[in-house]
Amino acid sequence: MAGHIQDRWYKTETRPNGKPVKVKTDRHGVGMRYRVRYVGPDGTEKPKSFPDKQKRKAETWLANIEADMSRGDYIAPEAGKVTFEQYATQWMKTQITDPATREAVEMRLRRHAIPHIGKRPIGSFNPTHLRL
Repeated sequence: MAGHIQDRWYKTETRPNGKPVKVKTDRHGVGMRYRVRYVGPDGTEKPKSFPDKQKRKAETWLANIEADMSRGDYIAPEAGKVTFEQYATQWMKTQITDPATREAVEMRLRRHAIPHIGKRPIGSFNPTHLRL
């Protein structure tokens, strides 16, 4: 398992007789209860918090993340925060085309696409936004 779920309201302590018991923490009743943490493919730890009574939702979310990583479909959460304008500008720098095509594409992006969707994060798009 690549991650784990932490209950921030309770901790398990062992009694002198060896029996474990749940004890309230100083955070009990304050803020989000469950914190899910996993290590992404890049080696960094990524957290997400869930409120009280949503442990099953946290478990499902973690299972989906782990399945995505094992299939190779994982997309880092910060990757979707790049705006269309930033992505298009970077993409144009990597294109090797003749000068006339390059100018035509840059002009279309500058006049039509960027004014309308340039400030929008890439992660907010879905196929229905891009169909004609």
